Amino acid sequence: MKIQQQILLVFLFTVFTLNISPAQGVKFNREFAPAEGFVKPQEKPFREEVCINGYWQFQPVEMPSTWVSGKGNPPDLTLPKPDKWEIVPIKIPSPWNVNSVLHDNSGSGMDSRSFPSYPESWNHVRMGWLQKKVMVPQSWKGKEVFIHLKAVAGDCRIVVNKKDITLHFDNALPGEYNITSAIEWGKENEILLGIRDPKLYSEKGEYGSYTYPTGSFWLENAIGVWQDVFLLAKSQIHISDVFFQPQLDADLLVADVVLENNTNKKQKVDLQIPIYEWINKTDLSEQNVLKAPEISWELGEEELRLSSSSIVLEAGQKTTVSLKVEVKGSLKKWELWTRGAPNLYTGIAQISTKKEIVDKYYQRFGWRAVKIKDGDFLLNGKRVELRYEGWHFTGTPCMTRRYAWGWYTISKSAHINFVRPHAMPYPDYFYDMADEMGMLIMDETGIFGSHVNFNYDSPEFWERNQKHIEDLVLRDRNHPSIIGWSVANEVRAVLIWQAKDDLDFQQEVYDKIFGLTKIARSLDPTRAWVQSDGDKDLDGRQNVYTIHTGEHLMEKVPEDKLWGVTEGGSSYYGKPGYYEKYIGDRAYRSLNDRMDALAIEDYKLIKNLRALDADISNAWNLVWHGLKPISVGLKDVTQKELKLTDGVFFDAYVEGKPGMQSERIAPFSLTINPGYDLSLPLYNPYPLFLAMQAANHPDQPQACEWDDFDLPATEEKAVLIEKKFDKVLFFGNREGLHYNNLKSIGVPFVKGLKKADFVIIDMATIDSKEVNAIKKEAEGVVRNAGTVLLVGMTDQKTSLANSILPVSINCIPDEASSLLTNVEDNRTASISLKDIYFAENPINKVISNYSLGGSFAENGNSLLYRNNTDWRRWLKGGEYSKTISIYRSELENKKAPVFVEYESGNGRYFASTIELEKISDYHVKLYQQLFANLGLDLSQSEKLSFEAFDGNTLVRALSIGRFGAANIKAGMNTDFINELSIKPKEKDVTAQKVWKMVVNNGDRFLLKDHNQSGPQDVYANYFSYWVFSPIDLSDLLNSGPDMPQVNKELIISDAGKLFLNGQFLEPTSTEEIDYRLKQNYRSIPLTKGWNHFLVKVVTDDFDVPNQGTLFSRMESSNKFFEKELKTAIQIKL
Repeated sequence: MKIQQQILLVFLFTVFTLNISPAQGVKFNREFAPAEGFVKPQEKPFREEVCINGYWQFQPVEMPSTWVSGKGNPPDLTLPKPDKWEIVPIKIPSPWNVNSVLHDNSGSGMDSRSFPSYPESWNHVRMGWLQKKVMVPQSWKGKEVFIHLKAVAGDCRIVVNKKDITLHFDNALPGEYNITSAIEWGKENEILLGIRDPKLYSEKGEYGSYTYPTGSFWLENAIGVWQDVFLLAKSQIHISDVFFQPQLDADLLVADVVLENNTNKKQKVDLQIPIYEWINKTDLSEQNVLKAPEISWELGEEELRLSSSSIVLEAGQKTTVSLKVEVKGSLKKWELWTRGAPNLYTGIAQISTKKEIVDKYYQRFGWRAVKIKDGDFLLNGKRVELRYEGWHFTGTPCMTRRYAWGWYTISKSAHINFVRPHAMPYPDYFYDMADEMGMLIMDETGIFGSHVNFNYDSPEFWERNQKHIEDLVLRDRNHPSIIGWSVANEVRAVLIWQAKDDLDFQQEVYDKIFGLTKIARSLDPTRAWVQSDGDKDLDGRQNVYTIHTGEHLMEKVPEDKLWGVTEGGSSYYGKPGYYEKYIGDRAYRSLNDRMDALAIEDYKLIKNLRALDADISNAWNLVWHGLKPISVGLKDVTQKELKLTDGVFFDAYVEGKPGMQSERIAPFSLTINPGYDLSLPLYNPYPLFLAMQAANHPDQPQACEWDDFDLPATEEKAVLIEKKFDKVLFFGNREGLHYNNLKSIGVPFVKGLKKADFVIIDMATIDSKEVNAIKKEAEGVVRNAGTVLLVGMTDQKTSLANSILPVSINCIPDEASSLLTNVEDNRTASISLKDIYFAENPINKVISNYSLGGSFAENGNSLLYRNNTDWRRWLKGGEYSKTISIYRSELENKKAPVFVEYESGNGRYFASTIELEKISDYHVKLYQQLFANLGLDLSQSEKLSFEAFDGNTLVRALSIGRFGAANIKAGMNTDFINELSIKPKEKDVTAQKVWKMVVNNGDRFLLKDHNQSGPQDVYANYFSYWVFSPIDLSDLLNSGPDMPQVNKELIISDAGKLFLNGQFLEPTSTEEIDYRLKQNYRSIPLTKGWNHFLVKVVTDDFDVPNQGTLFSRMESSNKFFEKELKTAIQIKL
């Protein structure tokens, strides 16, 4: 029966595997992840290993229905059931939810499906068991056996032959545990790993929930074994660690060696450490793209020896022995790639008793010294100007030396000499490759404050942080490439906003972070550089001062400290409007134009930093924002949906092999192509990368096209209007929204008009019965040199349009969030690209739902086009995905016409797919410019009565400000205007300031952006708007017991008041949300008819990331009633 089950399992798995064959993709015939075993040849036979990577059984465990989240206690993980194992095995190493982590479910961004054989259901599993049965050789008996986990995302319960061993919990760092007592020699041993989502440990605190070092992006969400697993056999007397400490000033090599005697007897041992040159036999050059990341090395002759004799180890003792020897020129220095060779050495520590050698331990290191002196960083006694690069771990594409080699190779091309693998401890091959390539590294923990969700009140959080840093330093301290430890990222930078008013709490946290730096120093006295990145100097506690900033350096740095910008520029947040100051209207045109502007900004940043003699300079970042996503394994880059047969595929899975063995790498999931698809280059640069090559030049920043830029002059384009039209004939529903919107825009419709030289046909509201008459009228207008405009064009109305127009036309479903103009025709070339950019429009982000085709478009004159750059795909999604999504939008979409002119005789037809239903003031402005350029007289235009709310959210209001105050309390207590009686209209003047209409910036109003004058330290703004209620909600007796409720919430930075119809409303409750204050109002007493709201906001935040804001939301308990509420920014009184 057991054999039959295994045959069935293999058959079903083969079926799954066959379904992902690379019919369309590219086959890569080399190892995805070149890797070595844990035990080096020089350590054998004293140490042995079995790599237990391979097929494991997987059993998901359901979450208990009674478990309550947010309490810090994960649910119990019950033991697996013998008959509940999944049919499909899991390939270790890989998280079981690997296909969903960072994956963009819309299909437009990151494709993370690197193991297509895994069932989709695994993506939703939060707890589970892994099982593998392993033969432990009889020859290992008498040795100690350990299980070594390189990294497991989640807590990991280890059970061997039904014996509980321990619980390992660190998402990124290794654990090694003695399992000797549970082993059955010469037999098959069952190993169970029970893993739970680390988020199950979350406990709601004052400012967040995470109680462990999370890492960022990928690691924050992965669950499962994601690095190698080994069984190791060691002597009972063995070496457990060697730490080489080069002391170049004293010409000494010091080695701290940890010895363990796990016998029941006292032992006397000798310790020897011969030192050999480590010789890399691999050509690491860019031209050797396939072989460069692969491993080939040998040891040279013995160069040096450290030794000690007659060391006494008590039974069960673990002790550290320190050895040292004078070098006397025997070792060559490890150098930075720009200054020399990265010479490496290996020490083979060995311990022996009188009878024999009992253990050998391999450890590679470099002979080099790093110091901070007088605020300078010194490598081997010489100052290094650090040109910095960093990026996040993005999962499977990074799970190979090939990626590390590619990253460092492109970094060298941009004169980078210093890399920060960001926000988590990376797999050790990233540091191995840096050692071999002469790249400097900042080694960072998973204490990633930027997600703003750590529970700083939790004692367990700090305990886990301490263990995390200990394990990181102990793992990595022999790497010569590592020049410093970053114990956290953006804790202070975020906390100053999270705990804005709790200065004592801030200082308590900074003290604890500084305490973590002391742990690193105690375990590694060779590196003086220990920091919390982006947190300046932790209010004076650190000897380094690191800044995360945009183009301006806003502070004076202490003169005696190492300093610089470690995350600079606007690459991940800058919207098109941000870049107008560099390239004007072109900022709205395309992604490459945006990247051009980014190159200007960051070139200036690096040039200024170097002029200021900064120790560190960085433009965030090159490997992701400076390079274009690469379409590896994709034949048709225009296809909108990636198939599982697209991408790069690898050789058949090999049992027991070190390193991840990915099934697939998806197109666009990486920006480096380390030979996967030889039809494509190693990388494809954006302007930012090229600008950084110039800015980072070792001599000085070199002249380039992104230096000394001039903002393009705004050119006024004259529009020649041959004929003006003051009367327009309309065909369609005169009671409909399209007609009313056109009338409000200013189209001069005349009641009772029978004839006109300008006709508008609303295709959305005419029917087939009218077509013949309309066609006849249109032909007559055109014959008499008139104009016919078809609006409301849809694919469903194409046949009607073809009955009216002289040539065929097609309507293709094709959403556009921004448009491009015909630069050869001043009727649209005169329209700013900013005015046809709708991606951030709070009312409607769509400007057209269709594009036009057929003879009409092909032979006509296209005045406006859909922009193939879909900016909405930049504005949403994570930093790791939106760069892919917007880039793909330009490949997938074509510049397609949406407003076309077709000349017929002396007249002309126009067809338009521009949005005419749900329109905002921006839509109105576009229509007014376009119609005016077509000759329409819009002098009778009526101002649209703009709605204040879109759905439940306040998106427009009248606003006035900035009124200065001594402090926030004074601002709240001062009536800068008559708060109880004012009911303003647009352009009214109050207290010498003008009421203006303002629009929110997506989800909130940003006070800084309202083009108001006044103080910036502490100031007040007012917002005015109206809400219409069909019934009286202020009188329960008259309205009845079933009266609906209207509730409101304000989220404000920093303080605020709400007035309704001249009465101050007290909030029902308040609470802190990030850096803002949320005020809740229940059962708002609206009267029947129009009700006036006035909101007062007082803030002391202006030109800072978390600036003064207002968010307002309103909803009713009765959704039918909610639809009856009307809103406006002003009404006629």
